[in-house]
Amino acid sequence: MHWVFDTIQGIPRALVEDVYARNKAGATVHLVQEYLQLDMESRSGMKRIHENYPEIMADMSRLYMENEENDYIVNEVIGLIGNMCLDAVLRNKIYRDGWLPRILALDRPRIGHHSPLPALQTFLMHPSPEIFEDLCTNVIPRLSRLLLDSSLRFEVR
Repeated sequence: MHWVFDTIQGIPRALVEDVYARNKAGATVHLVQEYLQLDMESRSGMKRIHENYPEIMADMSRLYMENEENDYIVNEVIGLIGNMCLDAVLRNKIYRDGWLPRILALDRPRIGHHSPLPALQTFLMHPSPEIFEDLCTNVIPRLSRLLLDSSLRFEVR
């Protein structure tokens, strides 16, 4: 795919237009991954993520922050972060960089393919007393309140 680097808030216009054009669940799965040039299925791809972690996470953070109102891009970033958490070393770095609150930002229902719960599941895959304590004292009570709040209506699929 050829990207035209005519940008919207630093993001190629083609990426944003593709995301909006495919605005249904599952249709944008690889667009953000292609934009960030991430390969999470091969050893060499994971090695590249480890080697270039600060740059990759800066791009992900920029995509997330500049598109907080675009559920599709935010959900894809969350999905990619969740996939990266399958690697314990990356998961620890992602946690230390403060991504857990972003991943679990359920302050409003989001539409799209990814839910924050699979990303939470990958956070829990590898034992970490620090992460478990944070989840138990900060995240789970907040998540429970939000899920039980009758003013939030999540689409059930």
